[in-house]
Amino acid sequence: MFIVSLYSWQDGGKTMEGFIGNSTAIFTGGEYFRLFTSLLLHAHLRHLLSNAVFFLFFSYLLFGYFGFWVYPVLTILLGGLVNYLTLLTYPDNVSILGASGVIYLMAGFWLICYICIERSRSVKR
Repeated sequence: MFIVSLYSWQDGGKTMEGFIGNSTAIFTGGEYFRLFTSLLLHAHLRHLLSNAVFFLFFSYLLFGYFGFWVYPVLTILLGGLVNYLTLLTYPDNVSILGASGVIYLMAGFWLICYICIERSRSVKR
């Protein structure tokens, strides 16, 4: 995320234009890779940093507790699905970027799985 976002800010918008999650490009043009590449792009530094704090926190938890197949593999695949479902609910020619949807996915996944799997602590605790 850091490298791709930093690069996209320096190249005059070419990366942003080519990889942003645009509904028309995805649904009409068949450019489904944009569902995943848009996760890496952020509009500006404040956007990147606000996502990075929670992204790194939940990445640490998911990788440490569930391993490589949950984070990053399942997280990236489900992130593309989240972007797909998000764009289905928006009007035509809307673009999305950033990892906010993935962060909500990661947080929800962690909480649900932790509550359902962890038996040494009560749900209240």
